[in-house]
Amino acid sequence: ASESKPDTLYSSLYLAYSYPIGINAPDFFKQYALVTSSNKHVLKPNPAIGIGYKYQVGDVSRIGIFFNWYYTRFSDSFHQKIYPNNEESPQRFLIEELEIDNKIFFLTYDYCPYIYKQFHSYIAIGAGVNYSNISWHEEIVSPLPNDLRTTGSRLDDHFFSFSSRVALGVELGWDKRNASSILGDLILEAAYTAEWRYITMFRDFEDQFIEPPSYTKNKYRVIPHYFTLSLAVSLNLMQVL
Repeated sequence: ASESKPDTLYSSLYLAYSYPIGINAPDFFKQYALVTSSNKHVLKPNPAIGIGYKYQVGDVSRIGIFFNWYYTRFSDSFHQKIYPNNEESPQRFLIEELEIDNKIFFLTYDYCPYIYKQFHSYIAIGAGVNYSNISWHEEIVSPLPNDLRTTGSRLDDHFFSFSSRVALGVELGWDKRNASSILGDLILEAAYTAEWRYITMFRDFEDQFIEPPSYTKNKYRVIPHYFTLSLAVSLNLMQVL
């Protein structure tokens, strides 16, 4: 692959398909287990979709924007003693549905020392905002007609929070770049994303108990971090010098 410097800088538009690894909310699920007596604590990940734009600003640097969308959910069902300290206590049946929808906007910087090679690697950092919706619904069937624990929405709201990411990738050019090439690269990337999203997850539990527990006012960091493995394709957009 040639290392010769062309008379054109390259910007690119790219589409990414990625799979999140390690999506969880350990602080929330620790309290969830105490409230519900359920030991289930795994969020189900779904593939993420992203679109981005990178603008070459020098021989080793690119700046850009990146939008990433991913959705995850949690489902649970179980029986729970109404009177925990009574072995003969009647039981209520609960169905839990938690959904987290994430739309993240990043500003990015790439360090790409071999950018003019057909095959080259890069290191990227990014910072941005996650606009997310968290929805949590409980369905409760109880033998007690006056049970305070009733069916309803426990949380349904939108949130803004700060996100950051660091990534290591490889771009495999389909062909040597020239002024007429539109098809860019096949991109393989591994990334780590951290999120600073603190939510009062149990705030609507106050009317589910005679005396509201103290944890209803506590904030929990939801999905503090995760890894992604991505496959992307890019299109070249020219910047004539």
